Amino acid sequence: MREVLSCVDAKSGRAHYAKQRLEGLRGVYASPVGAAGRVYVVGRNGVTAVLQHGPEFKLLATNTLDDSFTASPVIVGDELFLRGHQHLYCVAGK
Repeated sequence: MREVLSCVDAKSGRAHYAKQRLEGLRGVYASPVGAAGRVYVVGRNGVTAVLQHGPEFKLLATNTLDDSFTASPVIVGDELFLRGHQHLYCVAGK
C-alpha cells in the first residue's frame, strides 16, 4: 500500500494536486498538522514527511525515528510533539 495525499481548494473544490505519493511513509493513521508554512504527516513506521504548505506539492524533508506513530502531532509555539508507542518526542526550532 502506498500512502497518498491530495490538496483541494476549500472555496472552489478544485484539486491543486491529487493522489500524490508520500514515499517512505507506511500506515498513516494520524491527521496531518500544519504551522509556519509547513505540513507534517507521520507514519506508523516512524517516518515524518515535512511538506511545504501551498497549492503545489513540495516535499521539504523526511525524518525517521525508531518508534511507531498513530497519534497526530501537536504543535505548541515552535515545538512539535510526537507521541510514539515507546516515547514522547519534542522537536524544537532554533
